Order: sequence, then structure tokens, then C-alpha cells
Amino acid sequence: MIAGCSQSAANLRRKVSGVSASAPEIRRLFAPASLRSRWLEGHLPDEWFAAYSGFFSDEDLLLTRNQRSAHFGEWFAALDYRIHGNEVLIEKYVYKPGTRSYKRAREVLGEHFEFIREGRVPGSEKYTQPPDLLVIEPGDSYFFAEVKLGQDAMRKNQRDFFAAITKRTGRRVVEVEVKVLKAQPAPG
Repeated sequence: MIAGCSQSAANLRRKVSGVSASAPEIRRLFAPASLRSRWLEGHLPDEWFAAYSGFFSDEDLLLTRNQRSAHFGEWFAALDYRIHGNEVLIEKYVYKPGTRSYKRAREVLGEHFEFIREGRVPGSEKYTQPPDLLVIEPGDSYFFAEVKLGQDAMRKNQRDFFAAITKRTGRRVVEVEVKVLKAQPAPG
């Protein structure tokens, strides 16, 4: 269970939609409003960093301090994948040489590392950031996840680049929608 998440909210947090051959895989996670509030107050990143020792890197934590309103969805989704037995590299995993995430991404992605890092559809000059998460399953199989929080939606350049990633690597890019549940009034 995710630290700071009540048992009833944890039971609500995960729902996977059906997948067809023509539609991208979409995963829906539901986060309690209280977690999002604590994130925005700046408390939750430090709590999760301490509670999941070794899972989040110092670089991951620094991102949350520099952009307090961002990254909640990515961390929430990463924890969900981790709870299900996966290793997860969060955001900037292809950008910081010398970091644990960079080294691991280079090892896992192998010959595809530079293509992912360059962020360009073949024949295009438009740059697109790689998917938010690199999810490494037991046995070193992997896939990518792009996290969208609230009303954020996949842009065309992301769809195009992620389709190119799938074509080049043979690995899927899952869209993870994180929805924040509205706070419920206390019974009484």
C-alpha cells in the first residue's frame, strides 16, 4: 500500500481499461485528494522518499522541490508499478550521466538508448521528451509509461514519438491517467 493512502482509497486507486489492437493501452489510477494536497504543501515527496528508501533517487526528490506543483502523478504511478513488483525509473532517466537512473536506463535500453534520448520521430526535427517512466519488469523485460494528471492529455507529437518508440523497440508505451478523487465530507 502507498504510504499516506488509506486502505479504502488504496482499493479504489487502480483500474485497468480494456485494450484493443487499434487503441493504446490506458491505465487509470485514482488518488485521494488528501495525498494531492499534502504533495502541494511539499510534505509528501519527503515522506515517500524516506518510506521507500532507495526507490526514489536524490535527483527525483530535487525535481519535486524545484517544481512543487508537478510530478505527483509520476511518483504516484511509479509507486503503483513498484508495489506490483517492478523497478521504475522516473522522468529524466536519459539526461543525467553519472546518476543511477541514467546508468540503469543505458543498460536496459541498450542500442535504443540514444533514440529515446534524442526524442525525435525519424524524419522530424521536433523534439519530444521521452515517456515519464521506464518500467522494468522482473527478468529485465521493460515498457514505458506516460503519465497524465487530471485534464492533461497526450499531444500529437507525443503520440507520434511514442508510436515510433514502439515500432523501433517493440515495447509498448502505456498511458497512465491519474485522477484525483474529490474529498468526501466526514460522516457525521
